Amino acid sequence: MGDMNNQVMPPPIAPPPTRRSAAGIVKNWDRLTDADLLDAWCRDRNRDAFNELVRRYRGMVLSLCQRTCRNSADAEDAFQTTWVCLATSAHQIRRPDRLAGWLHRVATRASRMTYPRHDTEMNPGVEPIDPGETAWESLTRRHEARVLDEELAQLPSRYQSAVVLHIMQGESYEAIAARLETTTGAIRGCVQRGKRILAARLRHRGVVPVLAFAAAMASSASDAEAADLWERFHIDAEPDGIDWSTAEPAVRDPNSGSPIDFSSLLSSGNMTMRLTPLGWASLTAFVAAAVMISMIPVSGQEQRPAVQVQMASSPNEGTPNAPPVQLVPKKNSRMSTQDKDEPVPDRFATGVARRVAEQLDQNDDLTLDAKLDGLAAQLESQWGIPVLVDPDAFEMAELEPSSTMVTFDGRDQPIRTMLRRILKPLRLTTRIEDEGLVITPDFTELTRDGIATDRWVSVSQELVQQFETALNQSLSLDFIDAPLEEVVEMISAEIEVPIMIDKPALENFGLTADVPIDFVSNQLPARSVLKQIFQDLDLAYSYQNGMIVIGTDESVQSRLLSRIYFLEGTGLPRGDYEEALSLIQTSIQPNVWEALGGPGSIAPIGDGRSGRPSILVTSTISVHDEIALLLEALRKSHVGPDPIVTREELERKQVEAAANMGGGGFGVGGGFF
Repeated sequence: MGDMNNQVMPPPIAPPPTRRSAAGIVKNWDRLTDADLLDAWCRDRNRDAFNELVRRYRGMVLSLCQRTCRNSADAEDAFQTTWVCLATSAHQIRRPDRLAGWLHRVATRASRMTYPRHDTEMNPGVEPIDPGETAWESLTRRHEARVLDEELAQLPSRYQSAVVLHIMQGESYEAIAARLETTTGAIRGCVQRGKRILAARLRHRGVVPVLAFAAAMASSASDAEAADLWERFHIDAEPDGIDWSTAEPAVRDPNSGSPIDFSSLLSSGNMTMRLTPLGWASLTAFVAAAVMISMIPVSGQEQRPAVQVQMASSPNEGTPNAPPVQLVPKKNSRMSTQDKDEPVPDRFATGVARRVAEQLDQNDDLTLDAKLDGLAAQLESQWGIPVLVDPDAFEMAELEPSSTMVTFDGRDQPIRTMLRRILKPLRLTTRIEDEGLVITPDFTELTRDGIATDRWVSVSQELVQQFETALNQSLSLDFIDAPLEEVVEMISAEIEVPIMIDKPALENFGLTADVPIDFVSNQLPARSVLKQIFQDLDLAYSYQNGMIVIGTDESVQSRLLSRIYFLEGTGLPRGDYEEALSLIQTSIQPNVWEALGGPGSIAPIGDGRSGRPSILVTSTISVHDEIALLLEALRKSHVGPDPIVTREELERKQVEAAANMGGGGFGVGGGFF
């Protein structure tokens, strides 16, 4: 008991309230919201308020515990633990209006905490759903009901409570709206969206949604049974009710016997997306490798001659007699001279390419003091090999060839090494083509400097850049009960970008453009202002028809935007996209991806070895923002070239994965009994 008091304590309260019977006013309790009752319990320790919360949800909690636990005794323990957790931790609930979802989640976790008791033997289970069923039918139905509870516990909180109240409690949209202090339209939208997500997840696990719902309803405990259990728990604790300040959880650690730490039951957010063992291994290996690579010091390198790059103050300054820059049509890269230490002459189709590859490893002297637009001609004259320039190289590297000076002095060094030292500070590199040596953009260096990291597909790149610049402007606002439309007009005028409210979408969700907004900010970026205002309204924004459009989460998800992300410089392996896809889908809003019934999609482009490694993501603005931040963080923590997975290595990995999946027994139906 002492341990629990140290870990979970209600906030300090005033002197104990006077104990009064609620017999005369109990008929009015149902008019109060869950938030009102929780406030009465947290602030005044009003036990009648707490008992009303128990009355509302005891049937749902007991039903869930009976479906999840392995026997009746465990179900009763989990039932009791759930209410002790609520009594001692109610002040930690950030959204009291979503209490139904909170209780469902805590009851699920409390039930699972009873599993370690049965490491050695199985006790008799809870009664079958239907005494007339066979053992296999009963097992199947119980499994379907448990899967429903698991997926329901992982729904986003804004949908979870509404779905629990509507499906598990059988309450109408109007009753739920009154309890949650919102509109009927908003509840209808939450329930419909939540049910669609839930149905998609159930089907992904091989469970038919309607059968899962039927199994859950068939296994529901009666209110009389839940009331009787609560009464026994209530009376057994002490004659005048439970002293919650010293109450112990019914579930104890099966090994130590000490009270369970409630923090494991109160963990916020959704449970982690289920991955195959290979997926977890790959993700873990990548994270470990990224950390190790970022910690390796750069040592043992020879002293390099300094490369001096001077940018003229006037971009119009030039040398009239400078030789013209030779251009070559763009082709797919054959091989970067900075990616390989040894030339591979037999990979090249022409004698020119083979001669260039062989000469790159020869030692030579080189002295440069020239402008960038004359570099190719000077290198060609020095080494006697064709040197050309990619048409987009200087523009992508943001260089002005007529005003950028390159100075270099090297003696008795491989040509390959000197090229690297000359071009890398300019964010350039070389590759061997059939026509000769071609100077091209170094996309690894460019992306590390935030250049050429992505490309929008379904909307103008220039328009998005304009919006991004505007949304990064800092705003100071002070609104009290101001209509949403007025707030949006003010923000639009401040950042000088058109913003429109999708009024039909809001109306379908039970909101209007006149919904009052209370918000105060001091020099916050406009995008942060919008996110904070929208957070409690379940609103979002997107880019459409040359303006920023504000709508509901659902309406925004019906107008997804596509964006290509280039992966150079992140440390993610080239030639194998599995780690990149798993990392993004498990760390960024897992509920939005197709794998869990969401609308978003992600797909690799090419094989990742030839050309630029890239992925195509179709999702909302908020998801795109998080992906961009993730890739930026990876680039900042990664040192050196990206690892390359050969085709043979990838095929061997796929064969091993197939073998592990085939013999590991991780099918859809396993893992519960």
